[in-house]
Amino acid sequence: MLESSISNLKTVKSLKRYYVPPQDGRFYSFRHYLSSLPVHGDSEENFVRNNKIFTFVICHDNECSFNLIQNKINELCENKRELYLDKIVVVTSGFFSFMDPLSRRLQLSVTDSDNSVFIQMDTKYSFNQLVIDLNDFVKNKYTVPICITRYLFPKNTLDYIIKNTSFKKF
Repeated sequence: MLESSISNLKTVKSLKRYYVPPQDGRFYSFRHYLSSLPVHGDSEENFVRNNKIFTFVICHDNECSFNLIQNKINELCENKRELYLDKIVVVTSGFFSFMDPLSRRLQLSVTDSDNSVFIQMDTKYSFNQLVIDLNDFVKNKYTVPICITRYLFPKNTLDYIIKNTSFKKF
């Protein structure tokens, strides 16, 4: 079960979002989650750098050791940190997450810091922490601007239809 969960979430993390970088190199178009309004930011707010897909596993009990879980993540994700899952929530006993050891703060993702380490927290509030993390993710991370026609028409289909349709004036 652990291996299939890690493999499936690795596939999700491998998805590439459709994004066209700016031609002038100055402004980046993105939007915050739950918003349909695009925002233009500078290079510090680069969509590519801040684009994250939050992945997690929820399970009732954990029968695997911390080392086994960490080794399986490393092995199945081929040591590519950007593909690591973000959190494992064990409802009955705690969670596995990433932390920056310098600031001693939990992180939403391993890629939020170059110093991230995988940790195990024993707490009865593991699900509560997941809700907090999801809320922080939605408030602070970006996604691509909405371009719904990309998903509804094959490439250039809409342009072809418009160019090859005769219009009559009413």
